[in-house]
Amino acid sequence: MDERADDVVFLGGEAWQHVIELLPGVRIHCHPAVEPERLASWLEDRGVERAVVVGHGDGCSAAQALAAERPDLVAGLVLTGSGRRRSLIERLRGDGGPTVDERAADIDVPVDIVWGDRDDLGLGRRLADALGAEYDLVEGGGRYLPQEHPGRVAQAIGRVTATQRASAAAERPARPRARSSSSSAPRTHRARRPG
Repeated sequence: MDERADDVVFLGGEAWQHVIELLPGVRIHCHPAVEPERLASWLEDRGVERAVVVGHGDGCSAAQALAAERPDLVAGLVLTGSGRRRSLIERLRGDGGPTVDERAADIDVPVDIVWGDRDDLGLGRRLADALGAEYDLVEGGGRYLPQEHPGRVAQAIGRVTATQRASAAAERPARPRARSSSSSAPRTHRARRPG
């Protein structure tokens, strides 16, 4: 089994501390949501080969774009919450919040959507449907689930990480078994005569 710690990358927002505290034993990376090329370079500079990418607000869009453009870097996605309240003009134009990436159908990694029932439910459901994702609707949750319900976000990260590990283990070729003395031809034991 690979002993290397799992890499988890948090995108968008500054509210991850409560979630991070619930994830012992993983390598944590935080970055503002940016275009995928810069984010990919940033990850490669840090030696991250594949990571579970967690997005909040605009980070949801950045995470999808990275998974679509650089699937080699993304082991799974967790998307949670629309973030700040958008103005009516922004909502009408579709600006200022996460969107469903037009390449969502091509994203082929485990995805969990953790969404509050007081958030934009239509967007949460569209993300889940487009990505073929698990959809965890949090009762009483709003736009800032990493702060409001960090345990639910941490659980989703755990689910995606476990799914990714199981998938990687299934794809890994079986190692040849080392021969032990017990698997070789049976040995003959002579009884000692008392002398």
